[in-house]
Amino acid sequence: MGPPVDFVVTDDMATFIVGPESQVFRIDRNQVMLASPLFHAFFTGEWAGPDKIYTLKQEDPTLFHSFLQWIVSDVAPETEETVEQQMVTNAKLWALGDRFLVPRFQNRVMNRYVDMVMEATVSQLKDLAYSLYEIGIDGESRIPKNVLQWRLSEEDQEALWESGIMSAGLALDQAEFRHSDWQKSDIHVHEI
Repeated sequence: MGPPVDFVVTDDMATFIVGPESQVFRIDRNQVMLASPLFHAFFTGEWAGPDKIYTLKQEDPTLFHSFLQWIVSDVAPETEETVEQQMVTNAKLWALGDRFLVPRFQNRVMNRYVDMVMEATVSQLKDLAYSLYEIGIDGESRIPKNVLQWRLSEEDQEALWESGIMSAGLALDQAEFRHSDWQKSDIHVHEI
């Protein structure tokens, strides 16, 4: 899961129950409310309850832990994964930031993701394409897919097609992408 997060214990802690195994995370409620308008609404709006518990059964505890580390330290955490795994993890973290409405986190993760994709070999791009299209990473997360599309040269596309990794989804997205006006500057969600 990574190094422990140095959460400051306060009188106003929020509890998150995450994943199918119900892993418990506790963090200062004000920190998480400042980071995410979604959590701010949850803890102060009509859904707010006295127990300050939020259940996220569909979320991956490891990814959520990384998100909380970012809230506490303002640094996207490093992992000991392979480059291929890191690219996939960063795409998943970007999607998590999208679900929680945290563009600063998305931008931080995307900077690292773009650097990795730009330096990736064709073999590494094959693994990324497989993860984004065959396994599926949060279905509608377009920006990680667009970065992959932008990076793929015609030779890379041919290598992916010949290897059997160029799925119908990737081929259709690639054709659509080549006819779009998407630019590298479209990578960031919002200017902060």
